[in-house]
Amino acid sequence: MGRKRKSVAEPNNPRSEYFDFKEIDNDFQFLDVGRFDPQKKE
Repeated sequence: MGRKRKSVAEPNNPRSEYFDFKEIDNDFQFLDVGRFDPQKKE
């Protein structure tokens, strides 16, 4: 397990995980904005 964590130190491993996390974060923010848009118009 300790050796697998060192593999994450590679530039291709953390970058892929970072992109995945950023994509999910953006998706969630987009949904929040869509819900706030119609509510703010009221």
